[in-house]
Formats: sequence, C-alpha cells, structure tokens
Amino acid sequence: MNAIVHKLKSRLKIFDSIKNKLILYVTIVFILVIGSILLANINFKTFFGEYNSLYNKYNALNSFYSNINESTEHIKSYYYNKDKEDLDKYLVNISIASRKIKYLQSTSVDEDTRWEYKKLSNMLDTYKEKIDLALEDSFSNNIVHYETIVNINELINRTMIKYYNVIIDEMNASGETLQANWQTQRYTTSIIILIIIIFCIVFSILFVRGINKPIGQLVRGVKKILRGNYNIPKIKGGGEEIQILANAFNKMASSLGYYVREMQEKAKLQGRLLEQENDNLKMQHIIRETELRALQSQMNPHFLFNTLSIISKMAYIESAPKTCELMEATTELLRYNIDKSSKVSDLNSEIQCLKNYLYIQRKRFGERIKFELDCEKDLPNVKMPALIIQPIVENAIVHGVDNMVSDGLISINIFMVKDVICISVEDNGIGIDSEKIDSILSFEKDDEDSSGIGVINVKKRLEMFFGMKKVFNIESSSGCGTVVTINLPLTANSEELLSCIRL
Repeated sequence: MNAIVHKLKSRLKIFDSIKNKLILYVTIVFILVIGSILLANINFKTFFGEYNSLYNKYNALNSFYSNINESTEHIKSYYYNKDKEDLDKYLVNISIASRKIKYLQSTSVDEDTRWEYKKLSNMLDTYKEKIDLALEDSFSNNIVHYETIVNINELINRTMIKYYNVIIDEMNASGETLQANWQTQRYTTSIIILIIIIFCIVFSILFVRGINKPIGQLVRGVKKILRGNYNIPKIKGGGEEIQILANAFNKMASSLGYYVREMQEKAKLQGRLLEQENDNLKMQHIIRETELRALQSQMNPHFLFNTLSIISKMAYIESAPKTCELMEATTELLRYNIDKSSKVSDLNSEIQCLKNYLYIQRKRFGERIKFELDCEKDLPNVKMPALIIQPIVENAIVHGVDNMVSDGLISINIFMVKDVICISVEDNGIGIDSEKIDSILSFEKDDEDSSGIGVINVKKRLEMFFGMKKVFNIESSSGCGTVVTINLPLTANSEELLSCIRL
C-alpha cells in the first residue's frame, strides 16, 4: 500500500510545474466544453429526429390517402376506357400506398396506434382484393364491382380524420417528451457551464495565490535586503519554476549577507591599514624631500673652476668683445645654477642654460670638439628638475671626448614622440663598458672612482620628480661612443609629485 501511495505521489509531482498545471487546466476545460457541445448536439439531433419522424408520418399518411384516391380514379378510367396506362398508374399508386401504411406501422411505438394502422392496412388489402377480383372478372359484373370499389374508397376516406387525429395525438405526446428532453438538455448544459465557470474561478484563485504568495515573499525579501537585513526566511511554494527562483534568491541573500559582513570586516581592516599607510606616506614625503634637496645641492663645481680659468686666459690674450660675451654667458650660467639649484625648472630654461654652457665650451675647445644642438620647434614647456641636460653634456665632455685630439662631436637632440619629450645626448668618445652602465643605472657608487656621481644624481632626481622608472637610459660600449636618453612624460606632472619639491 505504501509503495502504491509513494508511486502515486511521485507521479503527481509532475503537476508541481506551472506549465503542467496550465496544461491540465486547459485540458479539463477543453474536455468539459467539448462534452457539453457533444451532449447538446446529441440532444439537438434527438429533438429534430423526433420532429422529422412525426413530420414524415404525417406526410406518409397524407400520401397514403392521396395515392388511394388516385388509384381509384385510374381504375375507374380503366373501367371505362380499358387503357393499359391507367392500369399501370393504378398499380404504381397502390404500391406506394402499401409502402406508406407499412412505414406507419413500423414507426409507431404505441401498440394501440399500430393496431389502428393495422386496420387501415386491412382495409387497403380488401380494396386491393376487390379490384383484383374485378380485373379477373374483366368487369363482367360492371355495376357490382364499381359500387364495391367506390364504397371501399369512401370507407377509407372516412377514416382520414381519425388517422390524422392519431398523428396529431402522437405529435402532441412526442412534443411533450421532446419538450421535457429539451429542458433536461438545457439544465444539463447549464450545469456543465456552471461547473466550468466554478472550476475556472477556483483554479484561477488557487493558481494566482500559489504564484502571488511566493512572489510577495520575494518582494518582502528584496525590501529587507535593501534595508540591510540579509536574514531572509526560506521561501516555499509557487510551483517548480517559482521554487527554483526562490531557492536561487535564498542562496543569493545568504551569500550576499556573508560577503557584506566580510567586506565590512575588510573595510575596517583597510581603514586601519590606510591610517598606517598615510603615516608612512607622510614619513616618505619627508624623506624624499630631504633626499631631493640633498641631491639638488650636489652639483659638480669643477666646471666653474674650468670656466674661470678660461676667462682669465681669454682676458690675458685679448681684451675684445669675445671676452665680454664669454663673461656674460658665464654670468648667466652661474646665475641659473644658483637660482635653480633647489627649485623646479622648465624645459625652456634648461635649453637656455644649455646654450650658455655650449657657448663657453665652444670657446674653450675651439675646433677640437664640435657641439650640435637640434631642438624641435613649439615643444611644450614641461616642468622638470633643474640642471639636468648640462651635467649630461659635461659628463660627455669629461669622460667621452676630452682626450680626443680632434673630431670630437657631441650632439644634443630634443624632440617629442607622442606624449613624451625625448632628450638625446650623443658623443663619439671612448664609450662606457656594460658593467659601469649597470652600476650607474642601479645607483651604485664606486668610492675610488666618483666620476659617475653627476649622472647618478640626474637619474635619481628625474625618477623622484616624475615618480616612475624608465625616464633615463644609457646606451654605450667601449670605443663606440655613448648615447644618454631622457624621456619627459607630459602626463606625469601631477600635483602630488610636484608637492614633494618646495617651489
């Protein structure tokens, strides 16, 4: 028994689905509607079948009397004219009358009615016998046969009203039965329609309630989540589809609550970390500012002594405008060095400083070392640390081409590629080996050889100013010259980075 109940429950589970419920609902309504239509059609056919039967009986009785009268007229005509056509017509009419009376007998339900039709059939048989007898006698006894035929025909006609009343009585009786059946059919159809309406209403109420209840729970759950309450009661009911949605919502609410709690804990921890990081950033800013000031102040003074030596020699040799021009260039160079030693400069100021420096060096080296400056027009006047290009050029002179007797060349190219201003300082000197380049780029300093301090100073200040790597690069090898490249990004001059240097 338990196995049967369990099997029945498992089969009924298919109606947990909303789709299957709707299919079952439509099927039941369809069956009830089709059943009511079929019942109405059957009753309609029955009603009109009875009506047609009564109508056919009336026509059959009317045809019976008409054919009897016609057969009498034709036999009379045959009696006088002996025309074979009249005899044939008689036979046809009498045959039709026989079929009609047999039809009335066979279709009558009431025994008394069948008996009445039986008497009328007997009269027809007597009528036929008399006529057959007269035909056999060749109407030799004319008057007797004629009177007999006429009398029997009159007797049959006299029964006309009686049998018409029989038909009418039968029609009345059948009409009452048909009316009763029609009323029964109406009541039955009304009951079926009422059952369909009640079923539709009950199913609609249950169906809507089954869907609306879990949906309402879902809406209330969403409102709780919006208020920050993630403890949602489990949602049940509503069919298989709604239940899948409810289970997913329950899991989502549980997971969301867990993640929110976890995020709150992480937010608290991150808050503490941010406070600590802010303290560290303040300390780093102080350290970077101190270190930047220290690096900015470390300028190589050798060029100043060399310049003064040159000026004294030129003043000794010639006291003309050249000495004046050289003196003015030196003055501007010294002024820029002193004014910008601990401040932020710009590209135009750096280029002007470089031009003054190159003028002095051209006077110093003459034709032994050539200096070329190629600066692209309309370059943005980007902010940058002071004294960046000049130390690189000086380093190229001292460590690159200073020992060359002739044909020394230092080329400075300043141009822009996309959002980066590129400064390239290239010489054809003795070059630098790879180990020395790695030492400079990694900020390593050799105590015995301090020649790289200017380059290291420039690289550190550039990276600290722009807050990024890869703004400074050296390409060289022994005996093949050196190329120093400085990349000034236009988008890197943020307010935070500039705040590290006091203007």
